[in-house]
Amino acid sequence: MRAPQDTSFEDRLSHWIAAQGFWFQLRHSTGKSLAAKLAGRLLSVTARLLVVVLVCAVAAGIYLMKRVESASFREGLKKSSAAALGAESAKVTGFQRERGKAFIHRFEAAGGQGAFFTHLEARGVRYKMGLFDGLAGEWDAGPITVTAARIEAKAGAADEAEGAAVSEGLFGGHDWFEFPLVEVLDATVLWGYSERTRGMIQGSHLVIQKVDDGWHLRFRGGRFTQNWLRRLEIDELVAHLSPGVLEIESSRMRSEKGTLLLSGKVVGGVRPELALDATFENLPLRPVLPSEARGFVEGTISGTAKIGGSTNSQDGVTFDCRVVLGASDEVVLRDRLPLLQALTVVDLFRLPLAGLSTDLMKGPTWWLLTMP
Repeated sequence: MRAPQDTSFEDRLSHWIAAQGFWFQLRHSTGKSLAAKLAGRLLSVTARLLVVVLVCAVAAGIYLMKRVESASFREGLKKSSAAALGAESAKVTGFQRERGKAFIHRFEAAGGQGAFFTHLEARGVRYKMGLFDGLAGEWDAGPITVTAARIEAKAGAADEAEGAAVSEGLFGGHDWFEFPLVEVLDATVLWGYSERTRGMIQGSHLVIQKVDDGWHLRFRGGRFTQNWLRRLEIDELVAHLSPGVLEIESSRMRSEKGTLLLSGKVVGGVRPELALDATFENLPLRPVLPSEARGFVEGTISGTAKIGGSTNSQDGVTFDCRVVLGASDEVVLRDRLPLLQALTVVDLFRLPLAGLSTDLMKGPTWWLLTMP
């Protein structure tokens, strides 16, 4: 018979060993069976493997975090960016990755045959970047935010081959890098290569969103210029870009108290053809006048215009205007010409004018008032 105190000690020891867990019992087993010895060796090998895996994981983590600082990564980033945009070359300055976000201080690209631009510059580019993004598989970058961008867009193409390459660059798939939209806080877009074709949108908030058949563009704020329409303030301009067609769905622009509404489409290709309709009301004359005429003519006009021509032709962009003087419009000739010095002010407000014929490409003598 065992003494009661021995039984109590063994019970307490058994409970303590059981409380230490299964791996403790295997490691310190005193049994002599083959199964016990194999279990002990297995435990030892498993522990060593865990240490090796842990060391490899730490090394891999350090590599993933530091790889963005390597020259090879930056060179690969430039080449992949240029390929995605169809550019001849690209330059990346100040790349960083922090808290799952990538940041590019400055990005520049020179347009190639497949690019929709001749030159592009963007500052403060931010998008999502995980540890494994860029190594293999699809990269979900999320919304891309750009602080400021300047895009010199192509006014057309040199030939059909270049036009097809530009279309493929804009609408072809890039499965390895996906994003739903691009937001540019301060966007400047320029187009045209001559005085008759040149235009721009300057300092606008631009959102470019992917849709099933192309891109949806929304400009808010900033200023619009095209030929004699100069520095109109943009309330909103909404457009849809699909293969071969840029459709202006709606737009509203202002100049002082005047407004201009624009809609229509631009059919792309080697020579993009414009088919736009404009309606303007109380539009100030000063912004649309040649600089030589601004000193002696002022007032506001209303009417409609059809905008045609091409941004890639010698004839340029054309305006077929029907100009009228509404109830709140006036045209005033100031006495700054020797011919008019005998007059104080000639106010044409409320004159029964049938219309205003204009030749918008000539000098200060292009105004011809016609009366019935």
